[in-house]
Amino acid sequence: MSAVPHDTGLGDSPEVEEFEVIAPQRERVVRFRGEDLTVRPVTIRQLAGFAPHARPLVAAVNERFAGLELSEEAILGAVNLDLVLSLVENYSEHVIGAVAAATGKPADWIADGNPDEFLELTVAVIAVNTDFFVRRLLPVIARNLAALRERVVARSGQTSSSS
Repeated sequence: MSAVPHDTGLGDSPEVEEFEVIAPQRERVVRFRGEDLTVRPVTIRQLAGFAPHARPLVAAVNERFAGLELSEEAILGAVNLDLVLSLVENYSEHVIGAVAAATGKPADWIADGNPDEFLELTVAVIAVNTDFFVRRLLPVIARNLAALRERVVARSGQTSSSS
């Protein structure tokens, strides 16, 4: 059996490029304030700074879709410019804080950036961290839907038994 040489230049391989197109992006490079920032999934170390800012954003998204039965694909498809702009408009401090925590850059530095670059950076943070958002969003939505169903069933039971 002969040894197979270890190829360290995988990024130049057409097979790898093809695979990266098919597979979800695990990192994305975004030009922001003259720097190329590599956005990667949030690490455990970053989570302490990321989660407090992400929590109100997740709650806002949950509220926006309350009462709807959404699949994972529907939720991910709902992350569009309108949603991102709404979050920036209503929760700018939290969006900036989450992006800062995810990129390792100071919040003030992020806040002083160009708005169109900021939106692109925000979308990149969401895109490479969809696992985090989906794991947080889907259970919250599911719990709220279950509670809503219980209330509806309880009310309809009271209505039908009182008539």
